[in-house]
Amino acid sequence: MGVKFSFKLNVHGQQPDTPFERYLDLACHAEDTGFHGIYVIDHLLLPADRLVGITDADPAKPCFMDCWCTLAAVAARTKRVRIGPQV
Repeated sequence: MGVKFSFKLNVHGQQPDTPFERYLDLACHAEDTGFHGIYVIDHLLLPADRLVGITDADPAKPCFMDCWCTLAAVAARTKRVRIGPQV
């Protein structure tokens, strides 16, 4: 059966002007390189201290994208990977 790896598409706490296409490109690249699944965090808010070190955005003013809309876009662009919310 083998080991399966999934990719966390980090759409929270990013710069507000990050092009959405960049996230879709990452998802397609994950699929192309053999990842089994792509998951998107479903939080709309995290404490600022949880964002330190994972983003260069201002932790006091993070940008959060909706999980379900992002997953719908990923589903439209990928063919094989499993997708879902990271709960």
